[in-house]
Amino acid sequence: MWIELSFGTALLIVIAAMYVKSKAAQQVENDDYDVLTFSSKSIPGLDVKNTIGYIESSSVMPTEGDYSTELAEETTVQKLKEKAKSMGANAILELSIEKQEHAMHIKIIARGLAVQV
Repeated sequence: MWIELSFGTALLIVIAAMYVKSKAAQQVENDDYDVLTFSSKSIPGLDVKNTIGYIESSSVMPTEGDYSTELAEETTVQKLKEKAKSMGANAILELSIEKQEHAMHIKIIARGLAVQV
């Protein structure tokens, strides 16, 4: 009887561990995707299932020094992608990047429409 109970408990623990592991793997798969970006209003071959809304991200960099505006643009777009992903989007349409030059800094603004495809 003791052996039967121990075997049943061990089997239950193994099944529970497998269930938790599969749920964790699904969570990693769901979070492990890159948000697609397009400057167009549509994606050829894909239909927009849900429109989430317009989003914006910005970065500021000083005008003095050896700073790369390309790197600042990439950082701003990455922040926009993370914002879209946190809202449940997997694509951004109508992506635009704007640079505003001021006396002491440059402000980079990225805008787009967060959608699910």
